[in-house]
Amino acid sequence: MNDVLNAIRNLTTVNTLILRFIAQGYFNKWRYKNDPLEWRRKSVAYNSEISRLLLKKMAFEVSYTFEDPEIFKDGKKYFMVCNHMSYMDMSFLAVHEPAVFVTSVEMKNTPFLGDIAGFGGSYFVERRDRTKVPGEVRDMAQLIRDGFHVFVFPEGTSSHGMYILPFKRALFSTALEAGVDVLPICLRYEFIDGVPFSEENKDLLCWYGDMGFVSHFLRVMKMKSLKVSVNYLKPISVKDFPDRHELADQAYAQIVKKYFADRDPSFKPWPFPPEVEARAKRFAKK
Repeated sequence: MNDVLNAIRNLTTVNTLILRFIAQGYFNKWRYKNDPLEWRRKSVAYNSEISRLLLKKMAFEVSYTFEDPEIFKDGKKYFMVCNHMSYMDMSFLAVHEPAVFVTSVEMKNTPFLGDIAGFGGSYFVERRDRTKVPGEVRDMAQLIRDGFHVFVFPEGTSSHGMYILPFKRALFSTALEAGVDVLPICLRYEFIDGVPFSEENKDLLCWYGDMGFVSHFLRVMKMKSLKVSVNYLKPISVKDFPDRHELADQAYAQIVKKYFADRDPSFKPWPFPPEVEARAKRFAKK
């Protein structure tokens, strides 16, 4: 019974915020229809505001740590990358620094989720057509020059959180094109309803594979508590690593190292796919 009441309370909160978000999204679309740059600024800022309200009203406990406390000094912009486990990730990541999230055209064409992503000022890429990558890289570099952080999930999809998929490297060219540092961010789900995140409870929050959205979303709404950590790691300079492959591998190494550091003993990673294991071992001593 408590689960049902908690789900109803959470659904009421989330639905209220979604309606506000959609209403503001349509207003921004109309108000700034002739000024796409200002439209994106307003959309990204409102996405961050709604994310803060969501975390506050859902009583999620999210901690933010910074290896370099001055990374955002003087308005410095970054090509941000992070591991990816759920549609909830963006809410935790949008809170501290508003950013243009990069997602797929497939997401854009997904009912409801595509609308939400669009209203948040997302930039959509066509992952199935590599010939479009150079143009997408130019667009994202221009977004950075226009004053936005650009945020990419380089695994290319969300996972179950038992390991981190190899990073796709193509979009790292954006940092080189814009001449900005890559900022690796490690997102960890620490506790769900007071229980350490593990193989046993991962499906309560992680959304991956062929999971249906509605049934999974309802499970998320039943949660009583959630503890999350968002770790901003050391920026990677394109001057030190002037190659997208090196940039991607360095970002991957930092995030993997942080993700598995000091885990609760109950956390037992699944066996790594061969390519993931090889890369993890390669950077284990760095």
